This record gives sequence, C-alpha cells and structure tokens, in this order.
Amino acid sequence: MIQRAGQAKVMPTSQRRATGHERQLADLYTKARLCISRREWDGALGCLEQIALAAPDYRDTQDLTMQVWYQARLSQAYNQGVECLNNADME
Repeated sequence: MIQRAGQAKVMPTSQRRATGHERQLADLYTKARLCISRREWDGALGCLEQIALAAPDYRDTQDLTMQVWYQARLSQAYNQGVECLNNADME
C-alpha cells in the first residue's frame, strides 16, 4: 500500500484487482460448498468450473470437481432406476 502524508492508504490498482479476484474465487468456492451440502450437483459444478477457468490450482477444486461429478452421475443413475421401477420398465 502507498501512504502519503495526510492521506488515507491507497492500494495499487494491481493489488486491488488481485484482492477482488481472490474475493470472487472465495465467493464461488463458498457457493460451491453450499451447493454440495444441499446436494445441488449442477450448481456446484457450475461454480467449480468457473473457478477452474480462472485459477485451475485454487484450493482443492480439482478433487472436489471429480467428487461432485461422480455424485451427480450417481444421483442421475439412481433417479433413472427409481423412474424405471415406478414405471415398471425394466429394460
């Protein structure tokens, strides 16, 4: 930060951008975790994909993306199975 006599601290533009960028990533990560806790797999994947595009090595997003993708596929297969049972369609 740059401080001039009699003035408030001024953060260089590049630092402000970095801080804003980090805040956006943290917000997306928090939203992804919230979606996961609610089992909203598509929402979680959307957030994690945005993070991956902006910062591929951010926290544990690569592992988390694989886990969420797996849960989404598992949920989809389960729902299809339930639908088949409800329709008595075993093909």
